[in-house]
Amino acid sequence: MKEEGAFIISYHSQGQLIEEYFSREGSFPSLVSHEAFGKTTLGKEMYVFKIGNPSGGRILIDACIHGDERVAAEILLLYVDWLLNQREPVATRILEGCQTLVIPIIN
Repeated sequence: MKEEGAFIISYHSQGQLIEEYFSREGSFPSLVSHEAFGKTTLGKEMYVFKIGNPSGGRILIDACIHGDERVAAEILLLYVDWLLNQREPVATRILEGCQTLVIPIIN
């Protein structure tokens, strides 16, 4: 955790981040699924989370290509939460018309 001015910035650990995605899958089982697709050089599972319509177009978003670049993974989780929790017309169109493939951590 790092303090900057009046804000405290805290990022999830890699394990916590993956657990957050599994939590979304548990909360939205009709919209979210996952698949393990390989292992890192350290032997950790790599996952792709599939969100939305499996018959729709595909959108692929990856994050955390370098293990110490966590901000992209945090922003990606915020995007996933927006898709799943907002009922804005844009989010609904994305969920209904596309399957977003999310790889939160590659390395």
